Amino acid sequence: MVQKNSSEPSTPSYKIAIVEDDRDLLDGMSKYVKSLGHRVRGFTSPVDFLGALEWTPSIDCVIADVRLHPISGVELIDRIAKLGLSIPVVLITGFADVETAVKAMKAGAFDFISKPLDLDRLQSIVENAVASRRSLPFLSEALSDSRKLSELTARQKQVLDLVCEGMTSKEIALALDMSFRTVETHRATMMSKLGVTSLAQLIQIKMNADLGLKVLADRGLGPGQVP
Repeated sequence: MVQKNSSEPSTPSYKIAIVEDDRDLLDGMSKYVKSLGHRVRGFTSPVDFLGALEWTPSIDCVIADVRLHPISGVELIDRIAKLGLSIPVVLITGFADVETAVKAMKAGAFDFISKPLDLDRLQSIVENAVASRRSLPFLSEALSDSRKLSELTARQKQVLDLVCEGMTSKEIALALDMSFRTVETHRATMMSKLGVTSLAQLIQIKMNADLGLKVLADRGLGPGQVP
């Protein structure tokens, strides 16, 4: 059950994924998080979430129930890491279970919250989780990714942009008037240059670089001015 409060909508807007097999709770959390001004995508199945993440890893934070099936919330953290992604995960459970909480934190959960949810605390945790991705270590990594992207050719950058829009190689070939094999060659070359082994990692580098430059711009800084 979601306990309502009178929090005012907040800015900026983040991309939040919620994985909860209780449809009513999922709807309640989604409405609340949307009311804060964030973009939300809800999933009742962790398998569906991981499938979507393969193509669109540009998520700022994941909120997931610990007791999901067939993949638990703790296992979900491991699956995300194996995709080469660094997305903070907040786990929720139906009761205060110290053992589960410890296991979750050891697995790499950013934080842990029990039901019924304290929405003010949930809001604070989500904001802190996203802020952790925008810290100085993250900015240094993001700018490193930006430098890697600068080594791509103009054509490779075009292909990467379309990959990040979720287009298949066949669709990219039509859009750029090139053969399917040429698109696949560009993708393979990009992955080699960037040192990644999966499509999710490829997209993550692009999203990290874009986010890092945006954070710097918001601070009135340029790529060479990380404080």
